[in-house]
Amino acid sequence: MSTPAFTLYFDGNCPFCRAGVARLAGWDKRQQLAFVDIARPGFDAAQLGCKLADVNRELYVRTGDGRLLKGLAGITAVYAAVGQGWRVAWMRWPLLRRVMNALYLLFARRFTSRSVLTSASRSVIRCSAPRSRRWAYSMR
Repeated sequence: MSTPAFTLYFDGNCPFCRAGVARLAGWDKRQQLAFVDIARPGFDAAQLGCKLADVNRELYVRTGDGRLLKGLAGITAVYAAVGQGWRVAWMRWPLLRRVMNALYLLFARRFTSRSVLTSASRSVIRCSAPRSRRWAYSMR
């Protein structure tokens, strides 16, 4: 098997993250993406040159040639790879890019550091976060 164009690192304990990965996998007809669940035992963030807390804080994507993309740069790259670049093209516009980067960082850091989501089965799924900073969100 050839090296995928992008490897996306995601938190498999996070329902929002899993939904995004499922959507991308469904669009990935040419198998351009590989997915790595950072919540699985044995994952070592050192392979990316960072700490697990960093990878948990925002999306990390490794390109086929070894470059590391974070946040919106990674999102726009993987959407383009699966033929959905038109959905996020506006995020690259110079005037919006800075605003969107700031909003993404605010969202990503708040979401991963505070969320406790209740799944359809009503079991609690915890996105990696310190206990003192979690809040509840019901998916009813």
